[in-house]
Amino acid sequence: MKKEFIILLTCMLVVTFMTIHNSNLETMEGQDAKNNQHRLSQEKYLINEGKLIKLSNGVTIKRNSDLIIIEQSSKTIILNKNDSRELIAFLED
Repeated sequence: MKKEFIILLTCMLVVTFMTIHNSNLETMEGQDAKNNQHRLSQEKYLINEGKLIKLSNGVTIKRNSDLIIIEQSSKTIILNKNDSRELIAFLED
């Protein structure tokens, strides 16, 4: 009788743990989805304002006050707005 009682308690503990764990996973997945949606809406807003340009090859160009930030998956280039004319001249050559 004691053995069956211990098995029952163990099963109840496992079921309770798994229920709580699954609930937490669903909450975390919901938060991830909300975060992604929020990030996309921020990007759309910045694109409409002209402060963000996303190119098809994964390059992102941001304009922040007097800085121009060019981001790619492996590198980030930060330029001063005053240096942008020199960069354009360099790219044209």
